Amino acid sequence: MNTLPARIEIRPDLPFTRWAGEFQRRQAERREWQCLPLSAVRGCVPSSSRRLFDTIITMENYPHGVPDEHAWWLTFERTVENNGFPLTLSVGVAPSLAVEYRYDPAVLEGSEVGLLAERFATAVEHVARRPGAALGAFEPPSRAPARQDGRYVDRGRATLHGLVEARCDRAPEAVAVQTRHGVTTYRDLDVRANRIAHRLRRQGVSPRSAVGIHLPRGADLVVAILGVLKAGCAYVPLDPRYPRARLNAMVARSGLVAVVTHSELGEDSRAWSSGDAHRECLMVDDPALGEEEDSRPRLAVDPLDLAYTVFTSGSTGAPKGVAVPHRGVVNHVLGVGEMLALVPEDVVSALTSVSFDPSVREIFSALAHGARVAMIGDEESRVPSLLARCLHDARVTVVPAIVPSLLERLVEHLGGDDAVRALVTCGESLRVSLAARTASRLGCRVASMYGPTESSLAASLAWHTDTDGGADGAILPLGQPLPNYAVHLLDELLRPVPQGAVGQIHVGGPGVSRGYHRQPRETAAAFLPCALGGSAGGRMYATGDFARQLDDSTLMFIGRRDNQIKVNGVRLDLAEVDAAMLGVPGVRAAAAVVTGDRRKRIAAFVVLDEGADVEMVRRAVRHQLPPALVPDRVVGVGALPRLPNGKLDRRTLGSMVPAEQALVESRPPVSPEEVSVAALWCEVLGTGPATVDDDFFALGGDSLQLAAVWNRLRTDFGADLSLNAMMHVATVRDQARRCAHPPVPSAAGADVARMVPIRLTARQRADERIVAFHDGTGSLSHFAALTSKTRGDLPWYGMTVTGMLPSGTALADLLGRYTEIIRRSGGQTLSLIGYSMGGVIAAGVADRLTAGGGTLRRLVLIDAVPPRPADLPERLLRRAALESLARADSAEEIARRLREAELPADAIALSSSSLRRLLHQRTVLNEAMISAASIDEPAPGYAGRAVLIVAGKPGSPRVVEIETAWRARYPALEVRTIDSTHHGMFQADTIHQLTELVDTALTGP
Repeated sequence: MNTLPARIEIRPDLPFTRWAGEFQRRQAERREWQCLPLSAVRGCVPSSSRRLFDTIITMENYPHGVPDEHAWWLTFERTVENNGFPLTLSVGVAPSLAVEYRYDPAVLEGSEVGLLAERFATAVEHVARRPGAALGAFEPPSRAPARQDGRYVDRGRATLHGLVEARCDRAPEAVAVQTRHGVTTYRDLDVRANRIAHRLRRQGVSPRSAVGIHLPRGADLVVAILGVLKAGCAYVPLDPRYPRARLNAMVARSGLVAVVTHSELGEDSRAWSSGDAHRECLMVDDPALGEEEDSRPRLAVDPLDLAYTVFTSGSTGAPKGVAVPHRGVVNHVLGVGEMLALVPEDVVSALTSVSFDPSVREIFSALAHGARVAMIGDEESRVPSLLARCLHDARVTVVPAIVPSLLERLVEHLGGDDAVRALVTCGESLRVSLAARTASRLGCRVASMYGPTESSLAASLAWHTDTDGGADGAILPLGQPLPNYAVHLLDELLRPVPQGAVGQIHVGGPGVSRGYHRQPRETAAAFLPCALGGSAGGRMYATGDFARQLDDSTLMFIGRRDNQIKVNGVRLDLAEVDAAMLGVPGVRAAAAVVTGDRRKRIAAFVVLDEGADVEMVRRAVRHQLPPALVPDRVVGVGALPRLPNGKLDRRTLGSMVPAEQALVESRPPVSPEEVSVAALWCEVLGTGPATVDDDFFALGGDSLQLAAVWNRLRTDFGADLSLNAMMHVATVRDQARRCAHPPVPSAAGADVARMVPIRLTARQRADERIVAFHDGTGSLSHFAALTSKTRGDLPWYGMTVTGMLPSGTALADLLGRYTEIIRRSGGQTLSLIGYSMGGVIAAGVADRLTAGGGTLRRLVLIDAVPPRPADLPERLLRRAALESLARADSAEEIARRLREAELPADAIALSSSSLRRLLHQRTVLNEAMISAASIDEPAPGYAGRAVLIVAGKPGSPRVVEIETAWRARYPALEVRTIDSTHHGMFQADTIHQLTELVDTALTGP
């Protein structure tokens, strides 16, 4: 006797007798091979495939006397035995039908097996009564159907913008939106949006039209969304970070009649406005908008009108637009506000791309309840350390949308001094362990939200509790439906499954969206009439997700029915990735798979024509797909694996992903920049050494890890590139070049000065801020390290040099330019701080600001030496040293002369090109000091609090000399010392002492 694998196909339309007869015939044919050992059968199956079977059925049909009345009895016994399979059924037919279930408790719960036994007994009874009935007519056990209903709440005829207008009427001067650039009140938000609505209508844009919004995350984005809604239109988000090909496809499918954008992005929008399909183009920064009416447009918008269309990944290989009416999204944001207990005092984070619907929850759950939206920048939202700083500085109280994969890396940067009281994850299942860790570190409530875009953002929410537990990797359940939502678990015939059984999730209620824009066939397949419960007479959406309702009514997610998956919280269909690769010339076949457990990645496999290479494919898809859909690895293969039926074997494909994939033969890193970048990759990726031509994604990196590398390259190496540009600078060689390549010197008179944020807080447009000045090389890197450790809630800004200073720049010119920039940035009370030459600049700017009537509270000078006529010989010697150093060739000669030029010894780690840029800035600034016999002092000079922090021991000649020079200018000068050197003040062993002195200097009167 041997075990025969059996492939069983259930056809609901076949009568049981016919189906059973065909199955028995096939089994009889297979008996010809039953002598073949099972181990031999397994050897014919790819090792990556599923096991041949996970359930064994044994039939014991021994001769026994037949009962007189030919009756059947059902008996059930529970036994405990060891077995290598999750489930074993032993069936005996004489003297009566008896079924014995043996199961692995690590895989199945007793309640699940009990339900299975109940369903089997019901099926046997059904067959005994109606053997000719179709399989689909079998009735499930008479248990309560698996479903959940949210409580009913009447939302009236509210619209999305109407909710915001109501809050504006209540508190017009309350802050609605806060960004790193400032704040916008509800009144300003309302007026600016009204102007956009009037302009759109005046341009001929009719109600119920689709209007694109092509803007980065910020106050302008919120204004534009409200303006489009007030015009009676639906907005279509167009993320500027998306590749042009992707945006073009979205524009073509959505039927836009207009695009709202910014003048800096106008080139893209003007391209969409040309050609046969003319589209109006409105710039949010157009000064002429101020001439439009401030009043609200008199236009009736119905709750069933569309609010927005957002595009998701499509199974056909093209994005599909989900059309969401006001009714559904209003119900959602009000329901979320009730569950999160939002109040006007809350600060709600907004860190999701506008192209994803959680951004709607972030913005409008806050505005609908009179709270403040804290808009986190695109780049900050993807770097955990920067995001943590933004959440802290903005005093965010509610995070309504964050992906668990990002939270996993963010939580280590959060702490109990943050203001967050509630945090909600979405996009992926939330592990209980991560929820517990987050709740512990922040002291806040943590929840997981479930629901597809088609259900107007989400349908249910589950709070983490101390009683949540389970094995390692246990996830939170799907939770309870939001108000007015219904969740049904249905079988393939759309019948409710009993509690404990697995069914597909169908979402009903007013949150169900209208469907897929201009895709009637796909809409009809997924949006179905509903005759169940409170959703009767309406529509329900078939999610494609499977779940089981446990005895305590908890819904547990089981899996998907198709190739649609989520990576870093972004829903995508692998067919769209396949289609993008197949569109690349030279690609004969292509397929993508998702690998990894907790950290999912996309791996792509391509069969290439001669002359094509995987790097070409990688570059092409990056210009077609959004960042979330770009494969982390592209691997060339001779052929794609197939199943016996000819279908693609994605499971085998997943096993072919190499642990590390070196794309081409390459040399190891050589230059200091290459060595540093490669070491950084090893640190972030946890891999072995990389060659200069290795691709970051080919080594297993993902977008979040790339953001971490970008942040380090920017802060540690001064790399001048955006996070979006990093997607196309993915090799060690290219990233090292960005660290090493010097900018072209600016033309005479060109503006190379800029004030940039160093550390932002919620008070950035309130009473006070701190402005730091660059050192003698034009760098602010010292303050980046310092502000990561300082206390206080004041924002820090820095004055820096973004290009290369023209030769002959005078100190007075720099002081005048910096003073003008600060004056134009706002009228807050200021504290100025500078290190080395930056202290000299800070003092000069303080004098000019005071002369111009500015309010200056403190001046902090860190080891700054004022220019004096007596120093002229020394600076002339330094000039000669710099000129000599610029001509040096060998590393030994450079190292010897660094000290003569008073440059840090670790500059030896720079490449020759980076070093020459450093020397150029140092030379120009040194010349500026030579040209200034003394600081140009407009009368009256600064007479406020001045603090000098000097490197050296108290009373040493150096300390006394520097103190004397500054005290002549500031008689009430406060002096502090650090036993260190000029360059050693910011080293690890002294920076904490420096931080304490700076904190003390920046507090008090």
